[in-house]
Amino acid sequence: MENEIFQDITDLVLDAIDAQGKDWHAFVINYRVDDQQSDCVNTFITQEQGQWKEISLPPIKGLDQSLRKLRTLQSQGGRSPFTSCNLHVTIDGDFNTQYGYDPIDWEKRLGWNFDIPNR
Repeated sequence: MENEIFQDITDLVLDAIDAQGKDWHAFVINYRVDDQQSDCVNTFITQEQGQWKEISLPPIKGLDQSLRKLRTLQSQGGRSPFTSCNLHVTIDGDFNTQYGYDPIDWEKRLGWNFDIPNR
């Protein structure tokens, strides 16, 4: 079930990247959630004229629902539900997920996901 949810999430993001009409090298989903609200910054990197460029994606329909399904699945068996999730996928198939469980500071804004000099 978890693999299916990750595949759904990846498909949603790749469809959004394809709609941008650009090649991609990696994407990151930076997601914060509690029972009442959520916040997400989705970006990918591409190369333009020899320079790395990070591009923000517009809201992705269905992504919040899939991430909430993942949160529910992860919290089964008495485990605490995550409050943050950071998914990093590279074009060569590397996949990394990190979860956080600290209370969310909703006043703090999310920023860029990649450390790219000279934005």
